[in-house]
Amino acid sequence: MNLQGVPLLDSAGLELLVETHIRCGTRGGGLQLAATNSLCREILTATGLASRFALFDSVTAAVGSYAQ
Repeated sequence: MNLQGVPLLDSAGLELLVETHIRCGTRGGGLQLAATNSLCREILTATGLASRFALFDSVTAAVGSYAQ
């Protein structure tokens, strides 16, 4: 998920990410977060959610991770 245009994550945004992560997982996939800014990363870390997601600096890096 490209978060480049997301300035911050509130509780509704965090809930959406967790629900989407769970839905992807039940279908055999996963959710990766790309282009998160420093504030969003801090929020994910503070809430303990950073460890649930693969975080990438860019969409290119996230997509490239599937080729590994």
